Amino acid sequence: MKATLFHKTERSRIKMALHLDMEKMCERVVIAEESQIHAVIRKEADAVAILDKERNLGALLLDNDSENTADWNQAAVFPLTTFLERPKRRGEFEKEIQTFLEEKSNSENVLSRFAALKCCELYHRCASVRVREDAAQRFASGMLDLTRSFRNKLFEYRTEYPIGKILENVDIMLKYSGNNADTQPVIRIYGESPAAEWIVLDESIYVALRYYLQKMHENKICMRICRVCGRAFFASSKRFSLCSEECKRLKNRKNKQKFDERARENGYDLDYKNVTQRMRHRKNRLFLREDIPEAAKQEVEAQFESFRKEALRMKKTVEDKASYRAFNNWLFDHERLFYDLCEKTEKES
Repeated sequence: MKATLFHKTERSRIKMALHLDMEKMCERVVIAEESQIHAVIRKEADAVAILDKERNLGALLLDNDSENTADWNQAAVFPLTTFLERPKRRGEFEKEIQTFLEEKSNSENVLSRFAALKCCELYHRCASVRVREDAAQRFASGMLDLTRSFRNKLFEYRTEYPIGKILENVDIMLKYSGNNADTQPVIRIYGESPAAEWIVLDESIYVALRYYLQKMHENKICMRICRVCGRAFFASSKRFSLCSEECKRLKNRKNKQKFDERARENGYDLDYKNVTQRMRHRKNRLFLREDIPEAAKQEVEAQFESFRKEALRMKKTVEDKASYRAFNNWLFDHERLFYDLCEKTEKES
């Protein structure tokens, strides 16, 4: 169904219904006329739906995040409010507004489609109000309730902010906007086994998003965005930031590349690596000899580990040229001492 703005068509109110299946990790979204919504939910044969779609859990949150209230205000809300106050100015941006609403109503974004259809419906209702100022005010207020959730920080699922506090803030906003979170339009549709829980919306998307977050919170599900591939995924805690083992490997590879780049820039780090590698090779050659006593091997190994730990500690304290020179001298002095120990061990055996 197209979002027809300036040519009124006879139809009842448009409503949207949402069902979350936490076991299958999916959502079902239905958009239909008020007289058809229950029939569409029950999947009756003669039911007519504008949209009936089953998607992965979290898709609605991503739809909300991809929309922008400022774009709606600039492209539709402000011009249409002006048209209601001064009908003679309607021809100025009529084509641009109609194009914008048609694009939104045909997009894959479910919330865009619902908002475009409700925008047309609300405009027609307000256009019948006799007092122009009242009509404009009602339209602007209705569209604010409809679009205020788009890309709203209250619904930011990426943040480490506790979800309980997020829900608290959403309740305050709902109360301020005249929508009571305690009287959510939750209904149970019987005829399914077990009876499915749905939430039906008219003009506010806030309530649906609040219901969505509440259900995820109750089922201990956190929605995250992978820092490597950018895909949405679900986790048991907000401390997870990578969606798969493949992304973990890619992240580790990137971290190693960054570390190696920093190491190339830092001469002292390269010196530490070279000295440690030479000492390790000398130790391994010594351990290949069968005539070396086990006690002597343990002493060499202990000396090497002691050097490595102390070198790592000192490396972190290097800040300027003087400390770098001191660290460098310390490295080569202890390398000579280690070589002397290895030679002494070979002669004694």
